Amino acid sequence: GPWPYPSMRVVVHYEMYDGLNALVKWVEVDNTDGTEPQLNAVTIERVHVPWLLRNRLHVETDFMPAIGIRNSFEDAGWYPASGSWDANFVSLVSPPVNMWVYDQQLMGAWGNDDSLHYWYDMGMNETLLQVQFPFGPGVTISGAQSPYFGRFETFRTYSILHDSDDLERQSLARRKMLRTLAPQTTEAPGPAIFCGGDSASIRDTADKASALGFEMLHTQVDPFDFSPAHIAQVKADVAYAHQVPILGGGTGMMVSFYVLLQNPPGLSDSSAVINPATGQPEGIACFATDFHREFRANITAFIQATGFDYVDSDGPYEQAPCGSTTHEHHRNVNDSQVTQWSENVAWFQSLIDAPNPYSLRGQGIMDTCPDPYEFTGGITSEPIGYTDAWGQVADRWEWLAYMRVYIHDGTYWKPPSNGYINLEMERAGAQQSADDLAFIDFGLAQVIGLAGRTIDSLPSTPAAVALFQKWIGWWQKYRPILNADIIHVRRPTGRSWEAYMHADPRAPAGAPRIFALIMNPTDQKYAALAVSLPVYYAGINAGDTVQATWMDGSSGPVTVSPFFNMDLTVTLMPKAYAWVVV
Repeated sequence: GPWPYPSMRVVVHYEMYDGLNALVKWVEVDNTDGTEPQLNAVTIERVHVPWLLRNRLHVETDFMPAIGIRNSFEDAGWYPASGSWDANFVSLVSPPVNMWVYDQQLMGAWGNDDSLHYWYDMGMNETLLQVQFPFGPGVTISGAQSPYFGRFETFRTYSILHDSDDLERQSLARRKMLRTLAPQTTEAPGPAIFCGGDSASIRDTADKASALGFEMLHTQVDPFDFSPAHIAQVKADVAYAHQVPILGGGTGMMVSFYVLLQNPPGLSDSSAVINPATGQPEGIACFATDFHREFRANITAFIQATGFDYVDSDGPYEQAPCGSTTHEHHRNVNDSQVTQWSENVAWFQSLIDAPNPYSLRGQGIMDTCPDPYEFTGGITSEPIGYTDAWGQVADRWEWLAYMRVYIHDGTYWKPPSNGYINLEMERAGAQQSADDLAFIDFGLAQVIGLAGRTIDSLPSTPAAVALFQKWIGWWQKYRPILNADIIHVRRPTGRSWEAYMHADPRAPAGAPRIFALIMNPTDQKYAALAVSLPVYYAGINAGDTVQATWMDGSSGPVTVSPFFNMDLTVTLMPKAYAWVVV
């Protein structure tokens, strides 16, 4: 018979950018008449890739669940190919969907040759890039029907075709794409400090932290208390922090609060995610309900009434499908992922433009969350990397070593301003012994000299205060270069020296192009350590002579080798570091 949807139109969108080797793609489906077609499956990208060239193609999406970053530098290339899109539910009745799948056109029908099983086990058969919704989207597209009113757009794919197998070069391309397409990730408030949620804690911490040069205050206020007295007190406390003078120049600390989106107060089984396999509530909120819409609207109202500049929104929509057939804004499990994701994205976007008259910004709010909503929701940062097991590590120097591994590996993926990680000052003990102070100094070198910029409490002794003043002073002096991309010179192991190099080839004339940090976490001294810095990444040529300035103030000329390296000789004491600026 005739095609039943004569007004339906499918549009494939491509975006390309000057100076960026990236391609963005998405599919739009329009249906403006009174018919009601249901879109049951969409494949956004399908590419046959030779095995030897697979690592030349980087592809990610802005969907949540984040349908994969499957390349040479994110999660060792095995996410999410071995995983299933059953979210929290191991028995979800939808097939697992991978980004890279078995290519029958290349390899033949599965099982025809025993050798195929070997290649499958090795992961070497997966040469078909196929990007699609894990299931669904299951949406109905009709000109008269909300929320799409005749137009549905898929999530976007972001592809980079690399010209090299070099890991650093590949990762720099991804970082450039992030900065270009999500420029808010370059917004870099200075070091942040945590405090309690009561008025005395907020004001006392604001006074002490601003005197050290901190620029942001992470409070623990209750965003669910809408009583007039609470709102008035929080508004006054935020206003107080907004007017404190900051050491080094400027007035006013940015102020943030924490909110957990998945578990709002008052959550009942009727508004919870329903396990599609068991039919039982899972104890987390479904974002496609009136209940959660009202909850998000209340958070927006709380921001506008109090003047917060920043929100730490933990537990955004992650990927849980919902089997409910009675929730107000999705029909069943098939449309539950895309609808919940769209609800969360729309709320994040609304925060960017919402009036915020009592904030330092005057409009909108900065947002961070532990999931990749940079391209869709406009978040500025997410964790640079961690696992829950990391917090259980008892030895504080081992704990710092893990942090450096997270920073090292995470900054392949992110510019420093896009990742946060927290220095736990309780691990510094009484902050008096030589080892206590060495721990603080080394920790500050990591979260200020590399990336992270978050500290959970203030120093409590004069010696510890002096270390904070030293590092925050360096941050204020070298802020632009400390926000530049990190070149990974030597990976941390905890058993030998390691090195990192911030590099900015486009730094203004006279400004630093390099800030290199060489660290020794061991108990041995390096009397004459040879370190080669790949200054090619800073736009410095072989044969150039540059001026290198060390952290003790000494300086001198260095000539770049024919291999584009700056060869240095460094003395490193035990559990110490050295930095050099070029």
